[in-house]
Amino acid sequence: MILFLLFASFASSLAFFGFNYSFYPLLIFLLILAFAFFKGWKKAVLCLLVFLLGGLVFLLVPKKMPQSGTISGLVIKAESNYFLLRTFQGVFYVSYKNNPFEVGDIIQGKANYQELTFGHYEGSFDFKSYLKSQGAFFQMSLSAPTFLFKTFLRVNSWKENLLSNYSSASASLLSSLVFFDSMRKVNGYYGIKNLGIIHLFSSSGIHLALLSQAMRKIMERKAGKRITSLSILLAITLISFISGFTPSLERVFLMFLLSFLSSFEKLPSFSYGERLSLTGLLVLLHRPLYILDIGFYFTYPLLFLFFFIRGIFGKRERWMRIKMLLSFGLLVLPLNMFLSYGVSPISLIMQFLLSPLLSFLYLVDLTIFLGKLSVPFLEKINNLVVNILPIFSKVDFIIECGKINVGTVLVFYVGILLIILLKELTFRKEAKIISFVMLGMLVFCFLPDFQTHAEVIFLDVGQGDSTLIRSGRENILIDTGGNTSMDLAQECLIPFFRKEKIYSLDLVLTTHDDFDHVGALSSLNQNFSIKRIVKGGEEKEVVIGGLKISDLNEYRYEGEESNYGSAVYSFPLKKTSFLIMGDAPKAIEERIIADHPSLHSDILKVGHHGSDTSSSKVFLQTLKPMLAVISCGYHNLYGHPSKSTIANLEDLRIPYIRTDQTGSFIYRV
Repeated sequence: MILFLLFASFASSLAFFGFNYSFYPLLIFLLILAFAFFKGWKKAVLCLLVFLLGGLVFLLVPKKMPQSGTISGLVIKAESNYFLLRTFQGVFYVSYKNNPFEVGDIIQGKANYQELTFGHYEGSFDFKSYLKSQGAFFQMSLSAPTFLFKTFLRVNSWKENLLSNYSSASASLLSSLVFFDSMRKVNGYYGIKNLGIIHLFSSSGIHLALLSQAMRKIMERKAGKRITSLSILLAITLISFISGFTPSLERVFLMFLLSFLSSFEKLPSFSYGERLSLTGLLVLLHRPLYILDIGFYFTYPLLFLFFFIRGIFGKRERWMRIKMLLSFGLLVLPLNMFLSYGVSPISLIMQFLLSPLLSFLYLVDLTIFLGKLSVPFLEKINNLVVNILPIFSKVDFIIECGKINVGTVLVFYVGILLIILLKELTFRKEAKIISFVMLGMLVFCFLPDFQTHAEVIFLDVGQGDSTLIRSGRENILIDTGGNTSMDLAQECLIPFFRKEKIYSLDLVLTTHDDFDHVGALSSLNQNFSIKRIVKGGEEKEVVIGGLKISDLNEYRYEGEESNYGSAVYSFPLKKTSFLIMGDAPKAIEERIIADHPSLHSDILKVGHHGSDTSSSKVFLQTLKPMLAVISCGYHNLYGHPSKSTIANLEDLRIPYIRTDQTGSFIYRV
């Protein structure tokens, strides 16, 4: 088990340094030592040596931005609009439209560097953290790049050529299954995502295991075990390469490689646990920052725990397979709760039923390698699957658990380790007590939120507006935002509500009908419980619970521009006054302060995303807000907020918050 000790201590040491000396990875390391002590492993001292070695790895990570100049490097990841370049100075992210480069190319060009900065919205994929997990800490702009070496394997070009023979829906499914691409454009994507079965629609260890079994049954009798194993290894190598050699596929490849090497008599043989440990060490030595990726925790720690749990069940025990499936589902549960803020009760059943079917579909879709001859057959099968996928949206049933603390997840896994140890030491009664405590802890997470709230949340919806008011037990949303490239309700709003244990909206108010304010309303209404919707201008005053919201724009019909019709919502929350300006222009602002000379607002939602068409200096001076909030998208096309608006705020010494810089902002009263 020394390999396990090496892997676990190395992983925890990397996590300790990678998370800025966080307390949790250090605690994990101490738990590993305790676990080794109880197991009677005498070589646990090596853990300390690897712990020190793990910290040294981070000395190799570039701490300062390099200086501009000519640079050459190897392309290690290539997508349609960017690539990662490995150089002697580190790994760099390079944004490049219609990227012509492929993995394996060596290129040269004039480089300029900058910090990693990307657009975002509430709950969006943290691309910056992902890049850091790949070792890329800086962004590079590369001018006049030229090839020093051009690999003959043009995977992206080959992929585009093959997929062009299929319809859009069929191509999306093929691209996900075979090439590890996203299925976001497929109808029904959010249903399978919420069910926790999205991984079944990509290249994975489950599908590759079925592939290896199929190859063994077909080849082993005629070709022999060693030739069959070599053929399987070559097939997995090819699949891993065309799928971008992701860390998960790298694990599968290394596991099969070690298994193949173990078939030689002169080479040492490895058990499953040893192979997993050695694979983990090799992956972390190759990608030390993979420890920062959540995918790492869905792979190695869970597989190790499952490896130990598997030993508890006897091979001939009744219902062993079902018990093992339930055990693995229980292991994954805390991580799913941490990421999705809820779980689907039927997720495990769906995985059990769909796993063999999708593995078979994966094998069928591999016939894409046969080229155009396979098109009619694959087209029909994949279109059939794509047409069935929307059904999963109808069985989408999530039990919300809200935001789970990292410490809670850690305590859960520590409890599992204690249960394993206590059972081995024959303390079965104590193991049962801990099991019930852990079960109670999980149940507690799913209890409803009985607290009363007094807060206003300015949601980060990119270039748009959305504000959530929580008053007592009532939840009121003003505007929903809108994005033409994705479903903002499913991607942003609903996950946020799950995180906050909000089960329904008592009221949705809109300011006006611009898409960046109401574009997500239709999807939100279809996929979330909304008790009442009031559009801007329909009601002058809305009372809900103890909260009164007034629309101050009584002049909307006097202007031809659509923004003249934007509602301006004023409301007090306890002793704090709020004013939500929508997109109301300066002309409306002038009329409002003329008719309400004593109007004051502690918190101002700046009009029109900080555009110079709103927020006149006189208006700001009249309101005298303690804080201004600007809702806008990162590097948006409109240049919001304008320099004049920022100048007005700074001249009047009004502090301001920008969602494009800080993300969602919560103001608690």
